[in-house]
Amino acid sequence: MAAVQNEPVQPLPPQRLYTPCDVSQFGFHTTDDIDDLSEFIGQPRAASSLEFAVGMRRHGYNLFVMGSAGAGKHAMVGQFLAEHARRGPHPSDWVYVNNFQHPHKPLALELSAGRGSSLRVDMQRFIDELRIAVPAMFDSDEYRARGERIDGEFSERHEKAFGELSEEAATHNVTLLRTQTGFSLAPMKEGEVISAEDYTKLGRSEARALDLLHAA
Repeated sequence: MAAVQNEPVQPLPPQRLYTPCDVSQFGFHTTDDIDDLSEFIGQPRAASSLEFAVGMRRHGYNLFVMGSAGAGKHAMVGQFLAEHARRGPHPSDWVYVNNFQHPHKPLALELSAGRGSSLRVDMQRFIDELRIAVPAMFDSDEYRARGERIDGEFSERHEKAFGELSEEAATHNVTLLRTQTGFSLAPMKEGEVISAEDYTKLGRSEARALDLLHAA
C-alpha cells in the first residue's frame, strides 16, 4: 500500500467560504413576506387523485389514503380539503336547541354560515344576564307587593266560594266544616250539627231521611 503523503494545509480565501447572492432579484424583504406553499411538491399523482375524489358530487363516495409513515399524507389531505372548502360555497350551520315539550328530542335549526357561533355566544350572554336579573326581580318590592295582592285576591275568592257553598249545603241540612286537611261535611238537624254518636241514635226512618237530603 502506498503511503499517503501529508500535504501541507492551505488557508482558504474568504471568497470560497460562501456563495454570494444578489438580493435585488427577490421580490420580498424577508421570508415572512412569502406565502406558504399551497401544494405539495413531488406528488402530482396524489394531488390529481385528490382533485378527482373531491370533485365527485355524489353520495356514497369515500376517499381512502394510504402511504408509508411520515409521508405527509394527513397534512396533504387536510391542506387540500381546507383549500377546496375555502373556494367552495359555505355550508349552513346546524345547531340543536332544547325541545321543551319533548326534551329527549332536541330541535335542529339550520342557520346561515357563521350564525351558529354567534347564536351560542348570544345565548350564553342571555343566560348570564338571567342569573342576575331573575333573583333581583324576586327580591324587588314590586314583586312582593304583587304577590301579596294575588294572595289577597285568592283569599277573597276562596272565602266567597266557601260562603256560597256553605249556604247551599245548609239548604240540604248539611254543614261545611273546615279541617286541618281541608273541608268536611256533617249532617244537621234543626240548625244544629249532629255528632256521630247522636246520628247512630236516630231511628232508621229519620236517618234515612237525612241521608236522602245529603244525597240530594
